[in-house]
Amino acid sequence: MTDSNSDLSELTSESNFWKLYIIIRRIKSGTDTKVISLLSFILIFLLNVNTEGDVVYLSDEIQKVSGNIIGWSVSIVGFILAGYSIYSTLSDKEFQLSMSKFHDKKNGVSHLKSSHCVFIKVVVDIISLTLITYLYSLFMKTDIPMQASNVFVFGVSVYKVYLYFTLSLLQSFFVLILLMCKSFIYNVYHSIMTSIRWYGENKPEEEPAIVVERVALTFQEEIIVELMTNGRSEWIRLEDIDDSECTIYMTKEVLNQIKYMKSSKAQRQ
Repeated sequence: MTDSNSDLSELTSESNFWKLYIIIRRIKSGTDTKVISLLSFILIFLLNVNTEGDVVYLSDEIQKVSGNIIGWSVSIVGFILAGYSIYSTLSDKEFQLSMSKFHDKKNGVSHLKSSHCVFIKVVVDIISLTLITYLYSLFMKTDIPMQASNVFVFGVSVYKVYLYFTLSLLQSFFVLILLMCKSFIYNVYHSIMTSIRWYGENKPEEEPAIVVERVALTFQEEIIVELMTNGRSEWIRLEDIDDSECTIYMTKEVLNQIKYMKSSKAQRQ
């Protein structure tokens, strides 16, 4: 097997989702996402603690927030998958193939897989948060959490603190999902700009446009034409144009003049 084929076979080396998941987990979330999520949780927790609410109110809020997160997440994942599908379809295949030839040392895969796994990671993380929220809401409906309702530490109900913590955690999940969407938007933008830059740096040089402006007949019965190349004028014989490999543009009027001159010349001879 050639080296080229080996590079191509590496693109399909992940035979199942879990192998792909291992690669996704190598990609670390941004520091700003971690810091903002943590600060959001702390702020929301402090706000919830300072609100007047009993155990029943907090339990109802947890169920309400859980349902909202699940509904919002499913909608967001649908939009992200649609956007990713459009991006993957319209992306230049030569550019993506060239990315597969360069290794991303940070993530241990090619730059092609690394760029696509960034998009897939957002979807997988949102789905994971949705699953955690759903399982957590089911757990809260059981009698297990209620067993701590009579436990107090320094006069504070452990069960109520647990409800505050749970509600704040679920509410901060929504902030985390928005931050993931922010990362997705930037990655789409960065990938498009990288693709355009790659095309600009690797596109073939275009030949200068050569246009025939005028046609004339010399005293020696030779047809000459005036060529305009990048604003520069030059008169040459028509026979020299026929031997040229450059692309030359002629208007319909010029072609008719040349045809008339050739016909007149043939009649005189």
